[in-house]
Amino acid sequence: EVFAGSASNYIQLDNYLNSHSLSIQENYEWVADRMDVDEYMNYLMAQLYFGNDDWPGNNLKYWRQHTVNGKWRWILYDLDFGMGLYGFDPAQDMLSFATATDGPNWPNPPWSTLMIRRLFENETFRNAFIQRYMMHLNTTFSEVRVIQVIDSLYGRIAGDFQKHIDQWHQPGSMGEWENNVEQLRDFARMRPEFVWQNMRNFFSLGDVISFNIGDCDTAGTVIVNGFSIPREGFSGRFFKGYPVELEALPACGNTFYRWEIKPGELHEEVLLPAHSSWKYFDAGYAPAPGWTDPGFNDDPWSEGEAELGYGDDNEVTILNYGPDPENKYNAYYFRCKFDIPDISGYSGYTFRLMRDDGAVVYVNGEEVLRVNMREGAVDYSTFAITYVGGDDEFTYFEYSLDELPLTNGTNLISVEMHQSSPTSSDISFDLELLGNYYTTGEMVYIYNSHTEFEPEEGITITPVFTANLEMPELIINEIMASNQAAYTDESGEFEDWIEIYNAGEQAINLAGFYFTDDLSNPAKYRIPDTDPAQTTIHPGDYSVLFADQDTLQGPLHLNFRLGAGGEEIGLFTEFQGTLTLVDSVIFGPQAIDISYGRYPDGATVWKEMSEYTPGAKNKYSTTAVDKIAQFSMEAYPNPASDLVYIHVHNSSTDAASNIFEVQLFDLAGRLILHNEWTTPGSEFSCILELSQVPPGFYLLKAGNGN
Repeated sequence: EVFAGSASNYIQLDNYLNSHSLSIQENYEWVADRMDVDEYMNYLMAQLYFGNDDWPGNNLKYWRQHTVNGKWRWILYDLDFGMGLYGFDPAQDMLSFATATDGPNWPNPPWSTLMIRRLFENETFRNAFIQRYMMHLNTTFSEVRVIQVIDSLYGRIAGDFQKHIDQWHQPGSMGEWENNVEQLRDFARMRPEFVWQNMRNFFSLGDVISFNIGDCDTAGTVIVNGFSIPREGFSGRFFKGYPVELEALPACGNTFYRWEIKPGELHEEVLLPAHSSWKYFDAGYAPAPGWTDPGFNDDPWSEGEAELGYGDDNEVTILNYGPDPENKYNAYYFRCKFDIPDISGYSGYTFRLMRDDGAVVYVNGEEVLRVNMREGAVDYSTFAITYVGGDDEFTYFEYSLDELPLTNGTNLISVEMHQSSPTSSDISFDLELLGNYYTTGEMVYIYNSHTEFEPEEGITITPVFTANLEMPELIINEIMASNQAAYTDESGEFEDWIEIYNAGEQAINLAGFYFTDDLSNPAKYRIPDTDPAQTTIHPGDYSVLFADQDTLQGPLHLNFRLGAGGEEIGLFTEFQGTLTLVDSVIFGPQAIDISYGRYPDGATVWKEMSEYTPGAKNKYSTTAVDKIAQFSMEAYPNPASDLVYIHVHNSSTDAASNIFEVQLFDLAGRLILHNEWTTPGSEFSCILELSQVPPGFYLLKAGNGN
């Protein structure tokens, strides 16, 4: 259904995808010219993480600007099937679901998965997707952050939710609603581990490893796969052997020196092997209290080798599910003792756990791990959150812990396994415990601030920054003070702009530098330290800032405009405790859509340039520039009280009248004030007196015969 405009451009895109493989880079670039693949990647990751299985054959909305170069973008909406509302399944393999070729109908018919399948054919898109999704799992979709978001929204409406129930009777009670919210938290706790496993299987990736980035304090910022990480450091999960893109961006007053890599080789010792012999209790009720304690008498319990379970035909020891196959036992209990001569050498531990469905693990009587089980008290009647099916029934999922309550000598691991329902067809259990330690090698150094790096388990890489001992080699390189139809900012607006050129050999972050259009006021505007990826200029590169008095648009927007009649621009920085001039330019009247720049880049000579090049090397043509002075008017202050000062620049001298007229209207269009002045020339000033005007919003209209 077309809501507005025409579908012809999208039909052309769809036809191309049907007939062209995107494994050919040229074909991929054709598609990338017509759809915003970067934002589509984010859209896709959100749908996959939330497990929205009322998509992609439904709930699709997309749009494009009706321009020659407009690109298709997708709208994320109607996610009520997400996070397990209709069939809780945090293990769902959405990558396979969203690329299926044999739907055949709702919710993922072949036509709806075609675009995703085609994009994954392309190596560029596939690599970028994997790198970005890894970072989203470490940040945006981490268990801690998602639960924080859930709790923040819960806190905003919990006090009034009973009123909602009283009015609409859905859900039926506060208790039901609390359970629904807890289900969202359960999804957040469980989903990441399954997504990592799904990605690994779908893309045939290596093991999931931990990788650490050291503290860079306030000296700079580190960007990992396009994500700015906390300055206090970062520890995340990545796929072994898959490159990570790193970039170190110095803070104002600092310079990147090098990366310091501390190698750490991971060693894993099996403390409790898989397929061990376990004591088990499968009597259809809970064992006596204290069953997780080392001193508990488990002599009456049965004993058997793992895998323990029933229903999958690969169990070594068959468990009893009771007399009624439609009402099987809810829970099973396991104990295993093992010896560790010395625990002092281990820096962490890894459980490799096969569980179908839910499990709670105890070490020497203390709970240390809970998988697919709700928070709170657990007893025999407690069901697992969801069922486990498919390959996940036979997968050893890994869970890393920094500490365990182990002792030298004999230790005990106790596990209780819970079904998701009384009619479950099977149950599976096995467990392996590994003790981990690292050995370190010689420090390795990388001197490129922007590098690609293959992480290994146990490695820590730390950026090193040093204080600037020399002034930064930043140059005001090109400006446009009368931009009417030449170059737009990110909002599509034609604003005055200033280009800065980094003539040095080090990346420089503009955050903390000062820009001004009044050299007597050098600290007029300080570039904020909010987005170092935007504000950093690499050696030999350029940054374009917009002088539009609209700093809310981003860190590269300044709090002043440029005067087309001529003025001054200054760039200052704190250097050795003093606010110091880095570069400046004083310019005269400027022509419309003509830039004024150094030629060549960084030179002392300034030229008027009809071929403007913001963000690129300056070009100069000997063709004469046709100067058309731009009329402009400044009225300030705004908001005003008693007086408004008006300055007029480049007023036409061949006007139909030499009378300059100013009118003030209210928002209903009523004339409030009307003043006229005889203009002495193209430049003049006047004052509008407002003491008798009531407070409010007004429109100012001014001009002469032209």
